Amino acid sequence: EHLKNEHILRQIPSVGGSLMRVKKNRKGQWEIDLHDKRNRRFHARTPISINAPRAIAGSKTAAGTLANCSGGQTPWGTFLTCEENYEKFYGQAIYPNGQRTIDSRPARYKWNRFFQEPPEHYGWVVEINPQTGAAQKLTAMGRFSHEGAAVVTAADGRCVAYMGDDTSNQCIYKFVASKKGSLEAGELFVANVKAGRWESLEWSKEKILQKHFKDQTDVLIRTREAARLVGGTPMDRPEGIQ
Repeated sequence: EHLKNEHILRQIPSVGGSLMRVKKNRKGQWEIDLHDKRNRRFHARTPISINAPRAIAGSKTAAGTLANCSGGQTPWGTFLTCEENYEKFYGQAIYPNGQRTIDSRPARYKWNRFFQEPPEHYGWVVEINPQTGAAQKLTAMGRFSHEGAAVVTAADGRCVAYMGDDTSNQCIYKFVASKKGSLEAGELFVANVKAGRWESLEWSKEKILQKHFKDQTDVLIRTREAARLVGGTPMDRPEGIQ
């Protein structure tokens, strides 16, 4: 058990993401500028704020980011890194009849045998400012196996992000920001491919969501369940959207 714990402690700083400056040397080859003060790591124990109206699983700070896949870029110069197969580390929280419990199936990497981090703290889009290192988990964009987030600017200047839940029989999503220059708040939609329309996942607008969830944060934590209820179409593992 001690050796297994030591092994996981070595894994923790090895996942997440690196921010580093690269430049061409005199030979025209790209290399890392090891002296740039903006170089930094965001690993599985780096404290990252959770941008949400209320605490999630008792906290508004998560222990790191993990299972990072593709990402995205915003017009204001920040990076998006997306948490994909998060359940492999700390397991999965499930809500049969609305009551929270932890799935009894063991997590693939078994981190949850030694560290009990809430699974709800993972599965988000993380925004990072490369100049300051400020990072936040954008809960308004939903929680699922994010492959990436393709950000475009609408005619009115607000941003729209398109995302796929990279798991079999899951859905495609669209997030429309509520104001310019930010992805912190907005409305999340799921694709109803059969009907050819986007279904809102806004708790205040959908009676069926009000019946099954206590508030919008609850909807976002359990995005997959909410998507099914409003008519989202299960897809053949939708991956990155460009």
